[in-house]
Parts: sequence; C-alpha cells; structure tokens
Amino acid sequence: MLYVEYINKATELTIVQADNGLYYLEPLWRNILYDNQMDYNIISDAVTDWGAILDVLKLEVEKRNTINSLSPYIHNWIHDIITATVEPVIMQEETDYLKNLTEYLKAAKEPRLKDEE
Repeated sequence: MLYVEYINKATELTIVQADNGLYYLEPLWRNILYDNQMDYNIISDAVTDWGAILDVLKLEVEKRNTINSLSPYIHNWIHDIITATVEPVIMQEETDYLKNLTEYLKAAKEPRLKDEE
C-alpha cells in the first residue's frame, strides 16, 4: 500500500468529528488500525513508525479544526459591533463632555467680567 493511501485510510478510520463540529483523534487509534489490518509495515513507499503516523494524524486533526473554525468570523463580527455601535457612543459622550466643560468655563468667567466693570 502506498503511504498516501495508508494515511488517507487511517485518517478516515481514526479522526472523528464531535457534535460541536470539532475534530479529534480517536484515543484508541492504534487498535482501530490493527483491527483494520493497517499495521505500518504494509506501507510500501516509506519507512515509518507509529510516531510518524501519529504526527500526521494529529496534524490532520489540527488542519480540519482550523479550516472549520468560526473564530475569524466571530472576531470580525465583534469588531464590527464595536466600531459601529460602541465607538460612536463614546465619541458622542466625549463631545458632550467637552461641550459642557466649555459652557461651564464660559459661564464661570462671565460673572467676573461683570464684576470688574
């Protein structure tokens, strides 16, 4: 069996998608491969061992979880909410604060001018 064929079949047998959409490597992956007559000695075009196969399977799980991840979409959605709603409110509050401060300072200064005349 070619290495690529072996890895593809091993991936199908041992990587499972959970109900939440994430993938994981079946903890008994070696037993599953043994039960399906998939000892690494049947690979014809690569010298390998269980460690190399485990590395490939773990990388495949990581790849699938990355491809199916919704994190970038959620981050963009949160960013859009913040920039569309929160930032304008903060800017309006800052503007109102400065306007009130300016009016207060003008009002505080005006009586003194009348007193000086």
